[in-house]
Formats: sequence, C-alpha cells, structure tokens
Amino acid sequence: MDVAMLAIAQQRRGGESLPALRQAARCLPDDAVAQLNLANALARSGRYTESAACYDRALRLRPDFPEGHVNLGEMQLERGCADLATESCARALTIQPDSAAAHHTMAKGRLSQQRLEEAVAHGRRAIALDAGCAEAHNTLGIGLAKLGRFEEALSSFRVAVTLKPGFLEAQLNLAAALRAIGHLDGAETGYRTRARVEC
Repeated sequence: MDVAMLAIAQQRRGGESLPALRQAARCLPDDAVAQLNLANALARSGRYTESAACYDRALRLRPDFPEGHVNLGEMQLERGCADLATESCARALTIQPDSAAAHHTMAKGRLSQQRLEEAVAHGRRAIALDAGCAEAHNTLGIGLAKLGRFEEALSSFRVAVTLKPGFLEAQLNLAAALRAIGHLDGAETGYRTRARVEC
C-alpha cells in the first residue's frame, strides 16, 4: 500500500493520518492532491501557517484545482480572513461554476462581510446544486434571519435539522428564529434540546 493510500485508510479508521500525509506529500512533491490532503489535515489541526504553505504548493502545481481553492477559502474563513476566502471561492467558481462547495463557502464569506443578499444568493445556489447539504441550509437560514426574513429562515433551519438531527448550531439557530417571531414555547423546546445534548 502506498503512503497516500495508507493515510486515507488511517483517516477512515479514525487514526492519526497526519504523519502518513506528510510522508505522502514528501514522496509525491509534484502531486497536487497529496499536497491538498496534507493542507486540509493541517488546517483541521489549527496549524494554519503550515496549511497555507501546502495549499500554495498544491495550487502552484495545479492552478485549475477548484477543490483546492475552496478548501483554501474554508481555511481563510477559519482564520477570520473573509476577503481572502471570497477571492479563493471566486477563483473556484471561475473554474467550476456549478461547485456547490464553492457557493456554500462563498455564502459564508459574504455573511462575514455583511453582504447578506449575496450570501443568500450563493446559499440558494449551493442548495440547488446539493439539496442534501445541511450546512448550506443552515448558512442560508442565517443570511435570511439577518435580513429579517424569519419565516424563510425557519424553513431553512428546519431542513438543516431534518437532514442532520444532531446539528446543534442549526438547532440553536432554529430556536433563536422562533424566539425572534414570538414563538417562545418552540424556542424554549429548542434550547432545552440543545442543553440536553451538550450535557
């Protein structure tokens, strides 16, 4: 089994894949996927400086790699760099206009920039491309709630929770939206549900 496959196998077993991914990236210095896999693992570990260098290597090897641009955008959002994140997503969408992941990450970036109508538009596009993504429904709901469109937001949050019943952020957002329109009983139930799960 080569090192790249070993890293994937360890990741699926829940094992520590970072050493194997490092080895894969060293053994395959001209492989954009190996560099991207290492970048993603480093980003998940909060090692953003190392991760950024690996994303840079992956995208220098393969500038037309939409997944690389989207994942870089996700990491930039984690670091609080919404402008850089939306630039990365714009590059991804230039290459692959129908990337649900790019539209979703762009929606999150636009939310961070308070460009709410654009956030909603990208959220809707992400869902049109991948209706089963609970996170995209939640992101759309956040944008709608910020615009004061609570009934639409409630619908989005409900879909997110239906698709992913353990999605605590969406449950909390649903409760907050119910509270905003005066449905206090429903909001209290939502908050209690979250509290039970967290305890």
